[in-house]
Amino acid sequence: MLVLPKGIKSKLNPIESTLLCIYGMEVIVKEALLKRPKVRDQTGLSDLQRLEGLDSILIAIERWIEIFFDVPLIDWIGTTYGILAQFSHCVIVLFKLTSLDEPDWDRTDVMKRANLLDILERLAQRLDSIPPLLGLVDSDDPAETGIFFKSSRLIRVLKATFSAELAKNPLQMDVQPNFDLGSPEFMKELFTQDDIDMLFGGDPLWGELLLAQGTVDL
Repeated sequence: MLVLPKGIKSKLNPIESTLLCIYGMEVIVKEALLKRPKVRDQTGLSDLQRLEGLDSILIAIERWIEIFFDVPLIDWIGTTYGILAQFSHCVIVLFKLTSLDEPDWDRTDVMKRANLLDILERLAQRLDSIPPLLGLVDSDDPAETGIFFKSSRLIRVLKATFSAELAKNPLQMDVQPNFDLGSPEFMKELFTQDDIDMLFGGDPLWGELLLAQGTVDL
């Protein structure tokens, strides 16, 4: 769990936690479809079943994200490590669905239903709101900046990384990188592996993404 001032505890209610776990597990179980090779038949039935399966993954992600952001900010504080890990996984799978190049799979529709970049920005804005809500003040020394103050900037670096990857797709040229990864704003940031693990449940993909862009000093 994120480290909070004494007396501050997670207020996520059991129903919300249960639903997040159910939809999160559904994403994990069905994600195997993305790794399964396509099987073609003359009837086209296998293609239809695959599209329905992919859509069911997207629906589970949509429901997870909806519940996550419907939780009031004051109740969202103290979100457990497990919930952050689920968010991490949903974002990774959503990126795969958004960039999946298969006949009849409508990536534009995916962006309309669950816009990956908008979701990351919403999370960054929530994280920006936590320090003033708790009365936290950042250190004047950048090396001593706490995770609450680093986290939103880290999210926006990831948003920039995903934005750049999506912009490479010729079918999604309307998606343009909206952050300069080489700008001083990002190059001066020092995110540790612990920062990444705390926010994203230890999934190695996050470190790989950031290291590939040269935005993290690990």
